[in-house]
Amino acid sequence: MASTIKTLLLDIEGTICPIAFVKDVLYPYAYQTVLSKVPTLQQYFPLTPATSSSDPNDNDLLSYLKKFPSEVTSSPDTLIAHISSLIERDIKDTALKSLQGYLWKFGYESGEIKAPLFADVVPAIKKYSKELENGVSIYSSGSVPAQILLFKYVLNNDDPVAAALDINPYLTSYFDTVNAGPKTVTKSYTSIAEQLKLQPKDILFLSDNALEIDAALAAGFQAYLTVRPGNAPVSEALITEKNYKVITTLENLLVKKKRNKKKKNFVRLQRTNM
Repeated sequence: MASTIKTLLLDIEGTICPIAFVKDVLYPYAYQTVLSKVPTLQQYFPLTPATSSSDPNDNDLLSYLKKFPSEVTSSPDTLIAHISSLIERDIKDTALKSLQGYLWKFGYESGEIKAPLFADVVPAIKKYSKELENGVSIYSSGSVPAQILLFKYVLNNDDPVAAALDINPYLTSYFDTVNAGPKTVTKSYTSIAEQLKLQPKDILFLSDNALEIDAALAAGFQAYLTVRPGNAPVSEALITEKNYKVITTLENLLVKKKRNKKKKNFVRLQRTNM
């Protein structure tokens, strides 16, 4: 039987945005910026909590670099090696995510970077932001500032050379590993439900990561596994074993059912087994 929902919670990478954009555009852009800028700050190393600069630009960057452990901030070389290792191993490190978000800002603002979302995503977000009582929220391992930047500079699929689209006005809340917690941990989802002031059962979470789906379901959320072009394949055996609901698009997730005019419409969740 279909269940009522009040908000849609979306993962980003592999769910609404191609993994290739993150791996092949965002990560390399941030890393190349680290390679060019960190060596110019040699005079401030080793970094300590008290390290600062009279140059505003240097000081801003230093404020992010100081978030890394002291054992890797003894020199530019050790810090760059540490950052490189985190990226290569795809470690969801809070200091790294904060630094990347700060560096991506320059790429977005210069027009070098625009975020390509799957074609169904922007229309769906606009639609569900109006239909759902608590709209659409985001949960990503990327920092909240990085999330806001991404949604401020969205590629216009109808006219790629046009100005970027800002879809932040259609989003309600943003969650990351700082204000919610790791995405594969059940209590992170419990925290999100508490912050949204909703019952877990009233939240639908979409992600391409089976471990995240497991954690959300364990917290009482409704959750769909999202399969997109470029994602790592998910075995049919796992889907069958876990009885995952699988979707390939955000279209037609929700259907309205008419009620007495004196009562508010409510939204039902459409089962989309595939």
